[in-house]
Amino acid sequence: MAINIRSGKDDITLAYDCAKLYYEKELSQNEISDILRLSRSKISRLLALARRIGIVTIILRPPEIFDQTKLANKLCDKYGIARVLVGVPTEDAELPIKRSIGRHFQDYFPSILGEGKKIGIGWGTTIYAAMRELQGDLSYGDVTISPLVGGAGQSQPAYQVNNLVDLCANWLHSNRIYLMGPAIFDSPEQMQSFASSSATASAVALWENLDIAIFSVGGSLDNSDILYSSFPKDYVVELVRHHVVGDILARFFDRKGEIVSYNIEDVFLGIPFRLLLKVPEKICLAGGAHKTISIDTALKAGYITTLITDLYTAQALINL
Repeated sequence: MAINIRSGKDDITLAYDCAKLYYEKELSQNEISDILRLSRSKISRLLALARRIGIVTIILRPPEIFDQTKLANKLCDKYGIARVLVGVPTEDAELPIKRSIGRHFQDYFPSILGEGKKIGIGWGTTIYAAMRELQGDLSYGDVTISPLVGGAGQSQPAYQVNNLVDLCANWLHSNRIYLMGPAIFDSPEQMQSFASSSATASAVALWENLDIAIFSVGGSLDNSDILYSSFPKDYVVELVRHHVVGDILARFFDRKGEIVSYNIEDVFLGIPFRLLLKVPEKICLAGGAHKTISIDTALKAGYITTLITDLYTAQALINL
């Protein structure tokens, strides 16, 4: 193996140094030559060595895997759902992913609105980000928007569902109904008393006749924003025992898509899951690597009719 007397480094080490400067720092070969005090031809040979022995690997991906329409069609075929929309975030990071999903929701949603539509909105950070992306001045005065669930997480605006209803209703200039209560109660008796009160009657009645439900899918328990702060500890323990992979409106499911329920319905104020499944248009806004398994499971279980996601998640779902 050749040794560079001047630097005391062997060619493999120099090849690594060159590759790092060339591929990570994006310096030119002339700039690297000046930094390492080696000839331009030597730099070229070292870069070739780096590729040959595997210090550098180059992966070419066919352009169709970045084609939003083709990706969407493949996902529709794979899961047998009506519609998939794929956003392209500026980078593979949480906030850009959520913003790209929000922009696609804004473009798509008005196209399915019609006279007298009744819409339910769920909670979560993706829904919150999407609602904050809404721009423009629309007019859907005969549309009604209402929460699918009570509020949770006192310091987390993403789980104050009436706020999300307001953001969407202000954008559409539509009617709105609030659900003035928490998602989790201390006892079944307390929940039943509240659910039958006048404060919740309008929202609860609407659950029977929804045309559209907008919700997200939660990821694994480790990534749950609301679970550990709002739900009973024994419920959390039961979910861990059942190896749940995600949730829709706090209805957690395992990898088979089966709902894992630990008497949560007795103390939970939200649309019954059986009614959610009857809603004709179930729009799920979800993305991110930590949600890939949960989205895949929810799609296979038939919980979603329209998925709005991002490029990275769409590619991961295709490869599952």
